[in-house]
Amino acid sequence: TTITPEPYSLVRFRSNTVKDSYSLFIKKPKDYHKESARKYTTIYLLDANIYFDIVAALVDKYYEMGIMAPVILVGIGYKDFEQMD
Repeated sequence: TTITPEPYSLVRFRSNTVKDSYSLFIKKPKDYHKESARKYTTIYLLDANIYFDIVAALVDKYYEMGIMAPVILVGIGYKDFEQMD
């Protein structure tokens, strides 16, 4: 079975402080637009270029199984995969 996470937003920005570019991967719960006033737990994930899709799929599956509440997942990664150390 292939698990594909719901779509997510991608924001790229440059930090003048550390002189490097980063990517933010942001995944909101499926019904977020219907319950935007609700408070959600936020999970912050490092090395998102590699792990974001995996963790997003797990979050979706755990929610679907009823063993995890809906969360906002924010992944912090580099501009692109090639720039990762």
